[in-house]
Amino acid sequence: MAEPLTRVDSAVQGLHEPESPVKDEKNTLTRVDSAVQGLPESPTNKTFDRIDSGVADVSPTSPTDNNALERVDSGIQGLEISPKEEAHHKKVTHRRKSSSANVLTMREIFESFTKIELAPETQRTGWKINTSPTKVEDKDILNKPLIQPLVKGIDLLFPTGAVVTARAKPGSGGITIKDALEAIRKKNTKRSDDELPEPYLAGFEWTPSHETYTDKEREEGMAWHRAHVKDKDYAKFHSEPEIRKDWMQLKVHLSATPGVSSFGGGKKKKKNAE
Repeated sequence: MAEPLTRVDSAVQGLHEPESPVKDEKNTLTRVDSAVQGLPESPTNKTFDRIDSGVADVSPTSPTDNNALERVDSGIQGLEISPKEEAHHKKVTHRRKSSSANVLTMREIFESFTKIELAPETQRTGWKINTSPTKVEDKDILNKPLIQPLVKGIDLLFPTGAVVTARAKPGSGGITIKDALEAIRKKNTKRSDDELPEPYLAGFEWTPSHETYTDKEREEGMAWHRAHVKDKDYAKFHSEPEIRKDWMQLKVHLSATPGVSSFGGGKKKKKNAE
């Protein structure tokens, strides 16, 4: 009986068994790529593994245990993610998660009738409303949250009836005192001192902290809120209940004099006087 053909490309050198016996006529044809030189003959009863010719230090005689065809690309050698890149990826992922966690909207605050707390550092800062927030005497207060719980944005109501909206910076953990001061400055930056009868920020007020609302007022406020919550300009409606207005905004109080803050400013003045 004729023996099955074993093919060896012409470029292969160093093989010394041209007449190796074939024990079984069902043995699989073994092909050795012409670019591979000096590789010993592998057993023919193993499943064929393809290895690109550019891959170095890969043994063709490693057993495959009838596994499926496995390809190793020739351009990938020793490729791995460096510890620096892996740490950066984890850092970015963590930052994205933390930036949006526990930051509410004022709509959510109202819907749950959640009480908010103002940062006491916002009172009597001595800051002039037509100047940069960095001009505030105690700069340590700027990065502190304006209110708790943390929110994405809140309306600020001036004594004149004007309203500006303070918004948190993208990726931050809610509105800071600096965000609120910046919103006030943008409205007053083009006004001179002569145009400002009360140029200093005296502080903020959240009316529900000292106002009592009846159950009927709460129900009417919530009913109006549900009816207009999808309207983009619903806050401009004159029919908006007072309870909702009070809950969704902070009142801005101004003063003709700078005032003295009890959160760091007084200590600095005393030190300078010495």
